Order: sequence, then C-alpha cells, then structure tokens
Amino acid sequence: MLIKDVVLLQEVFVRDDIETFTTLAAQGGLQHAQYFDSGYLGGELLILSRFPITYTRYHQYTASGSPVSVWEGDFYAGKGVAMACLTTPCGPLHVYNTHTCANYNHAFRHSDVAGGLELPSDHNFPVRLVQFLELAYFIAAHSSKGIAPVILGGDLNCGPNDMEVVMLRSLLPQLQDSWPALHPDDPGNTSNYDLPGHLRKDPPKRIDFLMSSLEPVSAELAMGKTAGGMRYSDHLGVQTVFEYNATTQQKRFDVDPGLTDRIASHSPLFKLAQEKLSQGDQGLVAAARICTCIAAVCCAPLLLACLTVGIWLAAADESVAGEITLMCVAVCAALVLPFILAVSVAFQGAASAMRMHANGIQVTLKAVGSCLASS
Repeated sequence: MLIKDVVLLQEVFVRDDIETFTTLAAQGGLQHAQYFDSGYLGGELLILSRFPITYTRYHQYTASGSPVSVWEGDFYAGKGVAMACLTTPCGPLHVYNTHTCANYNHAFRHSDVAGGLELPSDHNFPVRLVQFLELAYFIAAHSSKGIAPVILGGDLNCGPNDMEVVMLRSLLPQLQDSWPALHPDDPGNTSNYDLPGHLRKDPPKRIDFLMSSLEPVSAELAMGKTAGGMRYSDHLGVQTVFEYNATTQQKRFDVDPGLTDRIASHSPLFKLAQEKLSQGDQGLVAAARICTCIAAVCCAPLLLACLTVGIWLAAADESVAGEITLMCVAVCAALVLPFILAVSVAFQGAASAMRMHANGIQVTLKAVGSCLASS
C-alpha cells in the first residue's frame, strides 16, 4: 500500500480558511480533519486525512519567542506539535505536524561547542533549541510502544544541516529525511526559492520537511503557483510517498536511557543557550531601568513643572502665549511619559520571557530525564 493521503498544514490562523480547507479536502476524499487550537491567534496546525483519526495529542512549546517582537508573531502564535493516530488498512499510523520559531536574520557563527557546526546567532536560537528538544521527547513519548510507524512534517524554520535539525536527527535516528534520501544532489529549497537576488532578504533554503520511519518511494516539491501565476504560499510544499504495508518492519521509538545519553551529549549547547538567554535578560532589564529613569528624571518633573507654571500664569493673568507654550510642552510630556513607561514594561516582559525560557531548558531536561528513568 502507498500512503499518499495525508496533508499537514501550518499557519492556518483564519477560521474561514479552516472551513474552506476542510470542505475542499472532504470533496477530494480527505474526509477527516483535526485543527489544533492554541495561542493568542487561535492556533495554526491542521491535519487532513483520508483515514479515520483515532485520537490526537497536542503540546504547546514552553518557549515561544519574545512578546515584545509583535511584528514577528511567534509568541502570539502558540506554536507547538500536534499528533494524530490514523487507522489505515495496514495498521495505525502516527502523524506529527509542527511549526517552530523562525530565524529572522539567518546569521551563523562557528562554534567548537557544537562540534564544529555553525550555530545560528539570531535571538530565537535558544527558543528553537528548547522546541526541538520538546519535539523529540514528545515523539518518543507517544510512539514509544512501536505499534505504529511515524511521519513528522512541518515548517522547522531550519535547514537540513543547521544545528537544531542535526540535534533532532541524533535524538531520533529512526526518522529519515525523505528529500535527501531520494534527491541527494538537489537542495530542494522550499523558502525564498524563486525571488530575485535584489528582493531576497534571506537565502533560498529547505526548511520544510517530511521525515519518517517508513521508506520514501518518491518526493517532489508541490504547490508552487496557481494557473494564474500566483504563489499559493511563501513556501513550497513537500509531497512524499511512503511505502507502508502489512509486512513493513516497525522501527520502535523506545524511550530508553539511550535517549537520555544522546540528550546529555548536547548539554554544552543547552548551556550556551542558557547563557545567551541570561545575557539577553540582563540587557533587557538594563534597558527597562534606563527607560524608567528617563521617565522619572525627565518626563515626570517636566510635566509637573509645566503644569505648575501654567497654573501660576493663568492665575496671574500673565502672557497667554507663554501659557499656551507651557501647556503644549505639558501635553507632549504627558504623551511621552506613558509611552516610555510602556516601553519599559515591554522590556521587562521580554526579559521575563527570556528568563522563563532559560528555566524551561532546565525544567525540560529534568522532565525528560526523570520520565526516561522511570520508563
């Protein structure tokens, strides 16, 4: 039997789009759908299937980006990993759909800590590192009994040789990346694949994946442009056919001490991520304090002085022009003061998020270790 009957979608935020996708999918034979609601924007992961969905699981990543970076949106999207167990004619199938935190500057630097690999230098790298760790454990925990093959798909926001994906493959060696297995000489870029150089902010890259414990039969890029020449998305889709039949040998996802050892081997990376988060935390706290000092030393006294002098001029029936000028200054100060205080609060919020993410690394590592030890 050839499995070509499941669609994994990310960034589906609009309710009308969900209804449109599920309706059109049902007309095409994908009659079973599950949307995973989470985050301030209402969730984003949608699984469409020709086969019945027996049960689902969802985990929202503990690390989710900075609340200050509203233009990025990662914090408010509530990114996570969704799992659906499908009942196929050949047996159960575990399908995972995920979308991790984005890399907005695509800058890298060499680090001996990563065994010679280049580490992303963007501020979201520690966040993605925690997300990939949680992703690996989530798959291992829910597919540990070896009763079903596993397919993982989604927008990982990392290239195949980036540290996060390398770590995921080392933690879950049972998963095979389908594209290089069938196209070893083709990069298979799915992001920024057709933009001219002067319009391209980031280099073309393959950041959308389909990995599985099943053997891939064919893989191709899909969903490029409509008949009218418009792009379906800013990413290309990845379409892979996996072979699954009654005699398929299962690759167990055993939760054993071996996974603990593999996680421990990446401890220098987690330490580096914690240090980077701590540095960012300290920098944001300092910025928040500077904003508060500016508000306290400059804006607030200026506002009080202007109001006082303005009231005195009004009472003394002095120059109307001077009174108007002072009142204008007072109004400006009154507008600037809450803005600076709001910026200070935003910096404090971002610092708290970084502190939470740094603690999340430790909490996640401890949780994984304790759960594996008790397995």
